Amino acid sequence: MKIQIEFINFEQNKESLHLIKKVLKKAEKECCKKNKCGVFVGICGNEYIKKVNAEQRKIDKATDVLSFPMIEWEKPCGWDTIKIENEISPESGRVELGDILISLEKAKEQSEEYGHSTQREIAYLALHGFLHLMGYDHMEETDRKIMREQEEKIMGLLGIGR
Repeated sequence: MKIQIEFINFEQNKESLHLIKKVLKKAEKECCKKNKCGVFVGICGNEYIKKVNAEQRKIDKATDVLSFPMIEWEKPCGWDTIKIENEISPESGRVELGDILISLEKAKEQSEEYGHSTQREIAYLALHGFLHLMGYDHMEETDRKIMREQEEKIMGLLGIGR
């Protein structure tokens, strides 16, 4: 997987950078089958993600993670339901899945709230954002359960518990 990570108005953190890459590579292995994929991840603070959330979703508050998928899936990880040749970027030769934006400030706040490490929260947010790019959602209870199972499976494979 081609993973491009940019720290936006935020000091680069090598530990977070390595962890996000590790999580996304495992998620790719579980979800992308043999397709070569690409993802952009922006790491920012609450002020920046609040601005994007207001512009894109008309919600004027900071959030933990935003995802902007490039593919409209009929079902999560529905590779069999799309014409893969239409989704391959001529520039990269990969299926560009979309963009993920993570607030490190929000990750720190939530890790304290939930009683686990900030690194565990960052791993979870990267995975959660990736699964949204793959068509998972949590608007309906049945969909939420399916997404949660996939999150727990991949976090378990990485040895990252609660």
